[in-house]
Amino acid sequence: MIATKDIAAFAAERLLKLDFEGYSHHYLLGERDLSFPEATRVLGEAIGRPDLKYVSLSYEEAKQGLMQIGFSEDVADRYNEFMKSLNEGKITGHAGRTPETTTPTSIEEFAQQFAGAYKQH
Repeated sequence: MIATKDIAAFAAERLLKLDFEGYSHHYLLGERDLSFPEATRVLGEAIGRPDLKYVSLSYEEAKQGLMQIGFSEDVADRYNEFMKSLNEGKITGHAGRTPETTTPTSIEEFAQQFAGAYKQH
């Protein structure tokens, strides 16, 4: 999990330095490894919902939920393909946590920013 501002800072630095050629990629991993339940706990506390729980869904349950909120079946299937690839380590399997891949914003800092936006609605 990674804060958008950390991705933007990395991209801006690359664009200012122009220290790349052609097509490339760089893994960014966030401030530390987190489980979904841990992230949910931190976000729940920040928005005044310390009882908020992470709920794991089957791929079929996720698909049905996405379709209920307006996703087409094809898009819901593609989302599930992406999530399955993430869960199986196919997307970030080669990424290793190093000083170069670790970004500064903690989930706790992000949670405070998120809570501000959440409470406005």
